[in-house]
Amino acid sequence: MGGTLLSHGAGPLWTEPPVDPLAAAAELAAALAALHREGRVHGRIHRGNVLREGGRLALREVPAPTGTLPAPEADLDALACAAPELLRGRGATRASDVHALALVVAELLAGRPRETPASVEEAVHAGLHRPALALGAAVPPRVARLLRRASSRRARWRPSAAALARALGEASRRPQGARSSPLLAPQARAPEPARPARPVEVPAPAPRTWGALALRRLATRRRALAAAAAVALVAGGALALARRPGALERAVAARLEARDLDGARRLLREAERRGGAGPVAEKLRGDVACAGRAYGECLRRYEAALAARPALGRDPRLRENALALAARGDDRRALAAVLARLPGLDDALAELTRSPRYWPRWNAVRALEARGARDRIDFARVYALDLLHAGSCDTRRAAAERLAALREPRLLPELTRAQAAARASWSEWRCTGPAVEEALRATRQARVAVR
Repeated sequence: MGGTLLSHGAGPLWTEPPVDPLAAAAELAAALAALHREGRVHGRIHRGNVLREGGRLALREVPAPTGTLPAPEADLDALACAAPELLRGRGATRASDVHALALVVAELLAGRPRETPASVEEAVHAGLHRPALALGAAVPPRVARLLRRASSRRARWRPSAAALARALGEASRRPQGARSSPLLAPQARAPEPARPARPVEVPAPAPRTWGALALRRLATRRRALAAAAAVALVAGGALALARRPGALERAVAARLEARDLDGARRLLREAERRGGAGPVAEKLRGDVACAGRAYGECLRRYEAALAARPALGRDPRLRENALALAARGDDRRALAAVLARLPGLDDALAELTRSPRYWPRWNAVRALEARGARDRIDFARVYALDLLHAGSCDTRRAAAERLAALREPRLLPELTRAQAAARASWSEWRCTGPAVEEALRATRQARVAVR
């Protein structure tokens, strides 16, 4: 195996927990990294496949995965460690291996096995809705950050096994006094014997002269007056901005151009205190939130501002931010509500409905439907893209069923590609095979009828 820790058989993991869990976790991560360097995927990492071999931990070698998951009833532990994309019907990847390894490492650092789900439904629900890993305070911060990223529901956010191995290895090589093990409670220190009290000599303070004291008071008074003048100046400027919305917009825009987000927030807070709250201010808060990458807050504020004043839909910055979020694939439902209120975007949204990425496509579809522009949507093409590119098995199957009802001969090439993909993978056949075959049959019949 080229020096990896993969093993064909050894003692179980939890009969004797490792003395140094960080070092043990580093061994497992290094084993997985070596496997990935060979171009292979494990696909079955869970605590039942982590073994003890001569005082070290090893991964049990299993046959290369041919589908997405083992039979669920066979091993609930394996199902509990499965990455969300596996539960949705995708194949095993390096990222899904890293996800499973993160859960096993979290068990090692906790010093006890995780509770096994009671049923297949419970295991699948936990895998799809798992919160961020709860790690002890003794886990080094860098390791904790990487483990939380490794257990993310989004595969692209997960680090590589090699990066995880490096972080765990560096943490395990730190001096024992510089870190504490989560498996052992810190020992209480014996109290030191009481020492006899000694009189403490306090030096007498240096005598103050009236001249020095007067100078200090004068300097303090000058600083207070300067601070009061600055506050009055800011308040007066904010009052003027609150009374002139155009001035407030220009001032906030200038702060955003200078990347001074704190300054923009201060202007908006002062304007609100002086009576400057309203749809325009709400839109400006959305601009600031988008500039700070707080996209959820940005969309909520845009939606509220547009509901109160629809004319804000022509604001250039609001439109630019909304279209940028749509193009990057933001999955918040509020985005479709914002896009639906922006005039003059039918062409851009119609183009997005042809994107191979799910969220840009469906946000554009929902926005066009809300605008009453369903005639700009090529639903057959949208369903074909869902069938070929959607990550969810349910979405792909539903797309095939809709294509069977639509019977569009121009989509026969896409249906043929989907049929080949289903026949090449047992898991994909279970997901979409019968529906794709029915869609092909109905579409071919429709083509013959047209001729």
